[in-house]
Amino acid sequence: MRELQLEGGGDNPSLTRLRAPGCYAYQVDGRTFSYVIVFEARVEEAG
Repeated sequence: MRELQLEGGGDNPSLTRLRAPGCYAYQVDGRTFSYVIVFEARVEEAG
């Protein structure tokens, strides 16, 4: 099974495991910013 691993910032590592294909999003908020990361998870057939 493949995993999506996103590099965390500093001492805050990050890992996301998804149970099903679909569209997902993260909301990232900071003191002076806020943004959304949207991505699609797909299952690809081998070969």
